[in-house]
Amino acid sequence: MADRLPDGGTRLNHPVRPAQSLGSRTEEITIDAEELAEARWFSRDEIREMVARAAAGPDDPKQVSLPSPIAIAHHICRRWASGLDSV
Repeated sequence: MADRLPDGGTRLNHPVRPAQSLGSRTEEITIDAEELAEARWFSRDEIREMVARAAAGPDDPKQVSLPSPIAIAHHICRRWASGLDSV
């Protein structure tokens, strides 16, 4: 999931499987508008694309991308995208 911050930045959070596979959970995301301007879910394929772009070098700032490798979220996304972890 990525969050659009009020200052225009993007924060990528822990990815999850589509809601339909999670039983009674829904795809709806509730955010605190004072903290976040936007939030959305990403598929494993979308995360894989972000991982590939991150491995290729500097990313296009107009696209949602992974945080830098210093961030825990970067490594969570890489492991999930490669199938090492399931959610």
